[in-house]
Amino acid sequence: MQKTILCMLLITCQLIVLSKNNQQKEIENLRQTELAFSKMCGEKGMKASFLFYADKDVIKLEGDGQFPIISIDSLKASFGEEREKFQLQWSPTKVDVSKSADIGYTFGTWTLTKTDGSKLFGVYYTVWKKQQDGSWKFIFDTGNTTPALLTK
Repeated sequence: MQKTILCMLLITCQLIVLSKNNQQKEIENLRQTELAFSKMCGEKGMKASFLFYADKDVIKLEGDGQFPIISIDSLKASFGEEREKFQLQWSPTKVDVSKSADIGYTFGTWTLTKTDGSKLFGVYYTVWKKQQDGSWKFIFDTGNTTPALLTK
């Protein structure tokens, strides 16, 4: 009986360690996804990058006085020529995923440079869902402006 209990305890401990290792791996995967998303935005523009990384059921909150964007089709329709003139860059400062490693979030800072060189700064919060193929797509995105670039 004691051997059975000891065996079950060891198996449980191994599963906890494996689960924690998987969670840490997915935190890094999500961080790299966020960085690739920002890089793609700089290289291919906002529309291409947001549509590539958005889940089909995405919800995006744009700001005060605006209706939320709900679905990938609505997100696609929200991009006009004006948005492609901006240069948007961001970087995560906090990344975490659930213990089951199928949902996660990122929080970070962004800088938007307008065509005249003026800049806006802000913070963002994005919720991500792991896809069946192992990739991450964002299901919720929002942010707001800040008076200056937020530093730790």
